[in-house]
Amino acid sequence: MEKPDEPQNQRTMAHMNTDLKALLVHQLAKLYYAENQLVRALKMMSNAATEPALKAAFLAHRVETKGHVDRIAATFPELNENVQAHTCQAIEGLLENGKWMIHTMKPGATLDIALIGAAQQVELFELASYRNVIGLAKQLRSEKVAELCEGILYEELEADSKLTEIARDLGQENSISLALENVEPSGS
Repeated sequence: MEKPDEPQNQRTMAHMNTDLKALLVHQLAKLYYAENQLVRALKMMSNAATEPALKAAFLAHRVETKGHVDRIAATFPELNENVQAHTCQAIEGLLENGKWMIHTMKPGATLDIALIGAAQQVELFELASYRNVIGLAKQLRSEKVAELCEGILYEELEADSKLTEIARDLGQENSISLALENVEPSGS
């Protein structure tokens, strides 16, 4: 039963914080699932790539991604929750696209370019997801959760930059990051 002397806006804020926390936990559970799937996918992508720098980048990011799994797992106790994973349909679709490329395209430069594009699509998904959970964590004053996710965000930005560099070296001027370099936001 509600306390008669409790102001309405305090009750509303408490409910909103409960909802925001549930949303944050759900998003973290989806990221935990996604990062676990990516550990497997990056191995497969490295095996399919022919360009040595791309193979190495996929393997290096795989090691980082294992660390992401551990750091996301560390966020749950900070929120007084058990570690959990929720199926993420977005990552499933992106990874299915990469598998299709690997199984239908011949090894070589074209497949390498396709793998870079697929990997950058995953990076964009991760960047948006981590920015979202960081914002939620900060709103809830869960500074440790925000800090853990910010570290991952910076590593994802670096991975995307590395993929862009490899795309340039392969003469590919159509990678996502290269295409966005000359785009200005509307209204500016």
